[in-house]
Amino acid sequence: GGVGSGMRLGRETRSVGAPTGAGCAVGAPAVEEFLEQQRGTTALLKALRAVGGARALPAGGDVTWFAPTDEAFLRLLNAIGVSLDQLLESPKLSKLVLHHAVPGAYTPEDLVAFAQQGSLRSLADATLELEVPAPEGVPVVGNCPIREGPHQICGGLVYVVDCVLPPPSPEPVEARASSVEGVPGGGAPF
Repeated sequence: GGVGSGMRLGRETRSVGAPTGAGCAVGAPAVEEFLEQQRGTTALLKALRAVGGARALPAGGDVTWFAPTDEAFLRLLNAIGVSLDQLLESPKLSKLVLHHAVPGAYTPEDLVAFAQQGSLRSLADATLELEVPAPEGVPVVGNCPIREGPHQICGGLVYVVDCVLPPPSPEPVEARASSVEGVPGGGAPF
């Protein structure tokens, strides 16, 4: 079983170098564990696992998640007319998942402060609009009010939101490139 021990060793080396900031609070679950324990976020958990789980995230450093509810995923799937399984097989799934995460651990106070700049940069390297409608208001991310949170996880924070945040549409250049491969441009956002 030399292969098995090699893989295990690789996993240990990767976890060396604790993330900065919020880090790993004692007893805090990893993001996948959290989504498993949290009721109503299984669609995001499946999507995250489909793109490789926590390995899909940049190593080290904290991440703030905006986790859509399962109802939000259901509304999206109905709107674009695909099943969850089809979405999980989409080549754009990884970008969709990473668009729900931003580097850094943002407390509600941080979000309010950042709302003055108007946006955050998601791990999909796209802009995530951020606003706080009223001084005491709930932060709104990508036109989606935060429903609950933050929940402390290992290496970051999780907020639950009521909608799926689609990454901005690709630039026309990309659309041209994809239509060369026989994929029609336009249509569903994914």
